[in-house]
Parts: sequence; structure tokens; C-alpha cells
Amino acid sequence: MKWMIAVTIGAIALTWTGSGAADPRRDMIAVLPALGPHPSLGHHGDLFGRFVGTWDADYSFIAEDGSVRHARGEVLFGWILDGHALQDIFLGYPQPGANAERSMVTGVRWVDPKTDKWTLMFAAPSFNAGVRMEGGAEGDRIVLRGRCAGRSMTSHRILSPGAGRPRTTPARRGAWMKSIT
Repeated sequence: MKWMIAVTIGAIALTWTGSGAADPRRDMIAVLPALGPHPSLGHHGDLFGRFVGTWDADYSFIAEDGSVRHARGEVLFGWILDGHALQDIFLGYPQPGANAERSMVTGVRWVDPKTDKWTLMFAAPSFNAGVRMEGGAEGDRIVLRGRCAGRSMTSHRILSPGAGRPRTTPARRGAWMKSIT
């Protein structure tokens, strides 16, 4: 079910179209995905576009004291908004036997083709956190920098696919990506 908006000589008319969708709560989700990058992005969409698909993940969480905790999960990347942006979903699974829920955060990233710089808006509602990061390619790495809750500068690095390990196709589970925060 959709509302159609028509603007005619300064007047706005709203019309209920009643598309008959089984569940109107899914309407937004149905129009969000895109099959690929928008043509206006040209080669600029390739930096993150190569990650489209579902990836197994080994997360490393580095505490202020320098200790490192690892967790397993998945990362899903896909084009959205007519191919003008990519959305990612980071899923973290609880340790076996733990009485906990999975964790889930999402990001929307887009590139400015004039500068080749990417912006990432990262939202983690279950952690009451949001981050804006900016950056792009630095040598063979992707580096995005930003601030989290007024704390000092942080960076997010994703090693190039296949760096140091064999890579399977990103559209299949079992592909490899390492994230360092």
C-alpha cells in the first residue's frame, strides 16, 4: 500500500493506492536494495563494491589496556538507494553456551566521485552508539577515520581481500575478511 503524492500548481494531493501488499511494514525494505552501483559512480564504487555479498568475520576488539578479544560473526554488504550507497550489516554471534543475543550494527556508506572519498554513517542502536567516518584507499588498505562519542580519533581498516590468505567469492559464506578497529 502506498501513498501517491502529486503536486499541481502549489497544491498537494494525497491519494491512497492500496497496492494490496501482504505486509505494508515491508514496503520500505522492498525498495531499499539495488542490484549494483549507480552508473554515475563509475569506478569509484569499486572500492567497497567488491565486498558485496555475505562474509564470515573474525572480529578483533582491542580494549584500552591493549588486550584483544575475538568474536565470530558475519558481514553482509549490498547496494541500496538506487545504487548511490552501500549498506553493511555486522552480525556478531554469542559464544557457544552463552545466554546472550546476537549483536547487530549497520552502516551506510557512499562515495563522492569528485574526491573519491567515502563517508560512513554507522549505527549501533543496541549499544546506543553512532559514528561518522570518512576516508578511502591508502595503499593496499581501506582506512576510515572518525570519532565515537567524543572519544579520541579511531580508525577502521579492512585488509584487501586475499591479503595473506586465499579468498573465495564474496557472494558465498566462507569468504574471508579481517576487520581491525
